[in-house]
Amino acid sequence: MSFAWTLHRFRSGWFSANLPLLVLRLLSRDKMSEWEILASLHKAFGLSPTPRELGRLEASLVRDGYVSLTWERGDKRLEITSEGVELLQRLESENASVVAGLGP
Repeated sequence: MSFAWTLHRFRSGWFSANLPLLVLRLLSRDKMSEWEILASLHKAFGLSPTPRELGRLEASLVRDGYVSLTWERGDKRLEITSEGVELLQRLESENASVVAGLGP
């Protein structure tokens, strides 16, 4: 197996595992549409979830109260809630703890 393929698999696994954190972090900056989220993730990581994967995550975040849906000029936009901000802070703290625990 080539190094590039192995690296891609590791990056894809990390990306999928951290998708809720990444989406909440994007939404902490501004309301966004699904397509804006997909484009931002692709620009930053060269990877993006499928629209179906993002749709399932969106439904879960809305159902659990971490994100709300708003409509602006006929466009659906996602907005992080105060519960979502708290979840983001916990996820970022856990992520920092894991990274710190790995050492230099």
